[in-house]
Amino acid sequence: MNEFWFLKIWFVLIGISFSIGKICVFSIIKNISDSEKEFSKIMSRTEAAFMLGVFIVNIEFALILNSDYKDYWKFGFWLVGFISSWAAFQFYLLDEQKLLPINDSKEKEKIDFSILFDYKSLLFFAIVIMIVFTEQIFNSWLPTFYKNTLKANSFFALQSSAFLALFSFIGRLLASKFVVKFAPLKIFFFCLISGILLTFSAYVIGQDTNIKIKILMILFPIVGVFIAPLYPMLNSKFLSKFSEKKVGKIVSIIILFTSLGGSIGSMSTAYIFQKNLGNYYLLFATIPLILILIFSIFYSIKEKLSEYIK
Repeated sequence: MNEFWFLKIWFVLIGISFSIGKICVFSIIKNISDSEKEFSKIMSRTEAAFMLGVFIVNIEFALILNSDYKDYWKFGFWLVGFISSWAAFQFYLLDEQKLLPINDSKEKEKIDFSILFDYKSLLFFAIVIMIVFTEQIFNSWLPTFYKNTLKANSFFALQSSAFLALFSFIGRLLASKFVVKFAPLKIFFFCLISGILLTFSAYVIGQDTNIKIKILMILFPIVGVFIAPLYPMLNSKFLSKFSEKKVGKIVSIIILFTSLGGSIGSMSTAYIFQKNLGNYYLLFATIPLILILIFSIFYSIKEKLSEYIK
């Protein structure tokens, strides 16, 4: 159907399905993890697989839209549907008992909504909003920046998000390796500071018209390597403190905040391009990263104080 009202309903259904799936996957990861580091490792690999999927689908649609069959772009969703059906079938073949917590009791555990008023939890939610805000700035609007500001051709502009996803996959995969040897928060701060320096450097380089296109097209995917591990690292650190039965309910709250961050990120960036302020796009992307650093420092201090009191 080509009616716009149908597309809106379609995306609502996709969003609901994605949220439910994410809650289930996070709960399963918690159930099969023995420690915080194991949880971080599996979380990073899962999020890496997510970015690999984004890369494949972006490449697929870029190829369709730049071919003689661009009017049939909607048929590209058949690949997405096939992969989803295959994944569902794989879950069907699994032994369900292996995905359940070892100490599975019949007693239901209610979520404690006091976490919404806890200082450390509020810091966590603020950081999550800023991380998704930043990811949305890059993922959704990078093709627009490539085409309008860097004057890249349409095909390369469409593929910019795909290559950002590919390098994000590499970043999260590497993080899953390093988390075994280093504390998740150390990896988090290293990636965050590196992301800030690279993004601000990209803004400075972008002011020189002669060199900006060549360097920025290489620099942007590298930024993805450092920004991508932030979300799974922080999530695993926070969720590891809760029991298996509570994780699914906590994740539902996290999804609400991430949706808020993604929506604000899209609307804010749309406003920048609408006002022809694309040259300040990278400077704008640096602001939430700096706020993440400030909030993360306070979160880390609170974490250390909690361990000291214990």
